[in-house]
Amino acid sequence: MVAVQAEWTPSLSGGCPKHKTWHANPMFQLVPGPAVVDASYSLTLRQLGGTAHAIGLFIIPADNATDRKTRLAKGDIIARTKFTKGATSRLDVSLPRRDAGLPYIVVASTFDPGAYGSISLELTSADDRAVRLVPLQPASFIAATASQPAATRPQSLARCCAEARHSILRLSERAGSCSSRYGSRRARHCWR
Repeated sequence: MVAVQAEWTPSLSGGCPKHKTWHANPMFQLVPGPAVVDASYSLTLRQLGGTAHAIGLFIIPADNATDRKTRLAKGDIIARTKFTKGATSRLDVSLPRRDAGLPYIVVASTFDPGAYGSISLELTSADDRAVRLVPLQPASFIAATASQPAATRPQSLARCCAEARHSILRLSERAGSCSSRYGSRRARHCWR
């Protein structure tokens, strides 16, 4: 299982695809393992505490291996959940390997823009044990969060900044801080 955390905030709560601001939502690359041709995946979006919003997930093809997607063409949505008010939303999907190994993008969304809260996204696959989820939150959001004093940082956000994707890929399997796992020089970016 791969698990990541994020938040819907004033800059990251764009609503569902019917809104022009849909791209302002937490996005994650779903990167299939290198030997996978076709695999089935199960994604579970969970709201962590607070108000229950109408939530859902949708999967779109990534345009490249590094960037968030900002345009949505007709037919781009490969799979989606219905937006329902509740603590969880689950999507089971089978995905083929893409040309040049390009990833997919999973978008975690509320139905309407401007709904805030903490979330976790869990990914499991019996077919693809090497699958990864890579957060694609805007650098400005991550930089603003990383610059906050420790006492005011959101507690549910991942502990590392954009350069530290290694530390938030497998939260459920992580033991100890990045400095104990990777050496203090490589983990200089981690929060204490």
